[in-house]
Amino acid sequence: GDGREVPTPPQAKTIQCFNIHSSATGINFFGAGRSRPGELQEYDPPNIGDGLVEVVATYGVAHLSAVRLGLGHSHRLAQGRVVEMVLREAQPVQVDGEPWLQPPAVIRMSLQGKVPFVLGRGTTLNVPHMP
Repeated sequence: GDGREVPTPPQAKTIQCFNIHSSATGINFFGAGRSRPGELQEYDPPNIGDGLVEVVATYGVAHLSAVRLGLGHSHRLAQGRVVEMVLREAQPVQVDGEPWLQPPAVIRMSLQGKVPFVLGRGTTLNVPHMP
């Protein structure tokens, strides 16, 4: 992110990019706690209002299950205002539940404006403080 090249771990099965605390029915991919060796070490805790995109990898069904159960977090790769992914060969891609086979491309992601949303009662983890 932000001009720094980050290689995809060879064992990665998926890469997720997001700017919200949780996705995919409530999974907190970025997770809490300290980063493991080989992961992104310096980062700001994810926050929907900070203008940053978080990038993580998962290693398969067992890893994804552990993350889903709150027993760990995805492999933290990067965090930045601009994230660019270079696909050197066709890859399956999914955005907001819509899948397709993406031919080789450069995919550039950054946040473009803000959309109001309704926040229900309950935890407000990683949500900007509202007076």
